[in-house]
Amino acid sequence: MFNVGDNVAGKFLIQRQLTPGQFGTVFLAQNYAINRRSFLKLVECDNPRNFRELIEAYSQNCNHPNVGRIYAAELIDLNGPNGRTTFVLMEQEFLDGVTIQALIERSYVPIGLSTRYASDILHALEYLQGNGITHGDIKPNNIVIVDQQAKLIDFGLSRNAGLAGAPRARDEIYRTHQAPEFSRTNEIDERTDVYSCGITLFRAINQIADWHGLVTGMRDWEQLRDDGGIDRRSLVNSE
Repeated sequence: MFNVGDNVAGKFLIQRQLTPGQFGTVFLAQNYAINRRSFLKLVECDNPRNFRELIEAYSQNCNHPNVGRIYAAELIDLNGPNGRTTFVLMEQEFLDGVTIQALIERSYVPIGLSTRYASDILHALEYLQGNGITHGDIKPNNIVIVDQQAKLIDFGLSRNAGLAGAPRARDEIYRTHQAPEFSRTNEIDERTDVYSCGITLFRAINQIADWHGLVTGMRDWEQLRDDGGIDRRSLVNSE
């Protein structure tokens, strides 16, 4: 989509691509119009105008210490696999921290820290849900630790009951992190976010970096144990 050095929307200078995610691509950019470093996320939606309206409403009202800010969203037309396509370009707060995913790839996160981070995210969800927002993609890679405080980022799958136009998933990996009822109904709400927060807490405490691989390779706990994959006693670490 974008290359290093590209000028985007007349105000962003692309510095590097960060992640080619399932639900959009993230870039580090400089907003030279106001001299601000930002994350840019490019999201493909079924109804980009409605999704932009959701993000714009969120950006104007959201001010919470445990939520990464979204400054603005705009529509941008680009050439895609299916021809000329309208995307939503989201400008998000640059956070110089480390994700929980990066932490658990190195070691388990002690129980005290894990529960503190989970509490931060639950406060964020309480705030978002009070404003009618469902995040839709709570996972270790979308939680950044900055100065020992957890911040929820990446609203590329956010939903609002009053607006259509959910982003398109490129694969099914994220479904293993969603509440069981989601697999039956394909509908998500605030309960799904809380469930996903619990899965994230479990993964942090037990250093489960590859949740998708664990869940999809599991028939049941007894079979997993008998196969020598995981000893149940290893699933709880002391601080």
